[in-house]
Amino acid sequence: ILLDRARLRTAVFPLWRLLARLKPAVVFSTFGHLNLAILLLRMIPGMGRCRVLIREPNTPSKSHPALRYGWILSLGCRWVYPQADQIICQSDIIKYELQHRFRVGAHRLGVIHNAVDQRRIRQQAEPLCGRSGVPLYIAIGSLTYQKGFDRLIGLMSEISHEYELVIMGEGPMRGELTRLVSHFSLGSRIRIVGYQKNPWPLLGASDVLLISSRWEGMPNVALEALALGVPVIGTETSGGLKELVDLVDPGYVKVEQFGDDFRRAIEEVKPSSGNRLRSSVLPDRYDAAVAAESFKQLVRGMV
Repeated sequence: ILLDRARLRTAVFPLWRLLARLKPAVVFSTFGHLNLAILLLRMIPGMGRCRVLIREPNTPSKSHPALRYGWILSLGCRWVYPQADQIICQSDIIKYELQHRFRVGAHRLGVIHNAVDQRRIRQQAEPLCGRSGVPLYIAIGSLTYQKGFDRLIGLMSEISHEYELVIMGEGPMRGELTRLVSHFSLGSRIRIVGYQKNPWPLLGASDVLLISSRWEGMPNVALEALALGVPVIGTETSGGLKELVDLVDPGYVKVEQFGDDFRRAIEEVKPSSGNRLRSSVLPDRYDAAVAAESFKQLVRGMV
């Protein structure tokens, strides 16, 4: 069902009319400001005994200050989120923050880890992309302020050895990132390749995935990299990435303060000697079937 509204503020009442007509048993909302709208709409008579299940995708303490109206989201988390019947958190750190910073009852909070279809990813990763013999770094995500690719490009200008960095994704900062690459004279080392329908052959061939995000919930691309046996270096502000450190083989996930520590971790990466798909090191809890079963049981318990 499409409401044909470009912004939430023009969709609120059409959404309420739709929900009042359908009277669903459960509404599942999965994005910050929409979560607040759904919870507020439920207070208006007419929606029946609708139960609301929401998902919080980012770490509030990091994401809210960076947003234009982040203070509204912070107030909403404190005063409205406790009214949700259940809240799915992407990581343990999100659950902790909602419980201790925003006073959401522990009985309303649960963690369902991101789902990764390992079989599909690995099938589509072969054949891997060719390599040039130098360390191949990759960064994947929307080209937005959140992902921190602007500061990653600046940091890469400080690395003296030969390397190749591929930034994959689309977004409003593409022009600015292209100008930064030119400013630092890194055109021979850094490529911005835009959105790729099948990123797995290039990701699988890479020596490391770099996550320079200013905030995250649980970066799904990190899980996808581990499913292809590719190590990950991420920032301390990359949400639940820290939870992976002790769940995978030593050295596969490193979490560093962005700056010199992050740069040194990058410089330690050696180029791969082969061009074969590596074994998955992704923990079982992130497999798609496990996450799907957890979600199914949660919804069944609400009906």
